[in-house]
Amino acid sequence: ERRRERIADVVHEAGTVVLDNLKSRGIDAEAIKLTVEAPENVTAEVARHQIVSAVAHVLKNSFESFEDNPGRPQITVRARLVPGDRVEIVVADNGSGIAADDLADIRQFRPGTSTKKNRGGTGFGLPTAHRYALAHGGGLAIESEEGCGTEVTITLPVEQEEIEE
Repeated sequence: ERRRERIADVVHEAGTVVLDNLKSRGIDAEAIKLTVEAPENVTAEVARHQIVSAVAHVLKNSFESFEDNPGRPQITVRARLVPGDRVEIVVADNGSGIAADDLADIRQFRPGTSTKKNRGGTGFGLPTAHRYALAHGGGLAIESEEGCGTEVTITLPVEQEEIEE
């Protein structure tokens, strides 16, 4: 069931879920600077648990991208309205990035497929996030450059759309 939700609340909840998960696994996420830029007035009709899950999967990947890339780790989550009555949630990091050949595979969103770098990942996070975005009439796009970081954009319609699954 979908309800009008403030995207800032959804993003903050996803962040809490990820930080709690990392902490329970003994990973110190405090060294990574997380910045959230989500205006309080941006809303969309969503199934909250699905979009929290989608953002959490993407955010978890960003945190894990720093395992082999110390330095000045930074993740920025931005939410904003874009033309066409859409909401964009962008998760950008300056982590290890993704090699071009791995990126092409990842963009297929096949469940159970993970990159060579991914230790312990199941390969279900991004396909699940992609499926949830599509189910809402939106999408998920990934841009990355190895050694420079990754940017994942989840796009959602502001108004609920009837999508057959």
